[in-house]
Amino acid sequence: MEFLKKNVDLKSLSQKDLELCTNYVLYGKDKDGTSMVDKKLIYIKSKHNSY
Repeated sequence: MEFLKKNVDLKSLSQKDLELCTNYVLYGKDKDGTSMVDKKLIYIKSKHNSY
């Protein structure tokens, strides 16, 4: 995220490029091999949730 803040003008990106950046932040793996979603830092509601 810090890289994107410093090096990318997010306002000038297309919708497709912005989605690519958000997927990178959400699902990219850290040094320990887990993503922010894996660590439960971000909750993403999916159609496979239990009721």
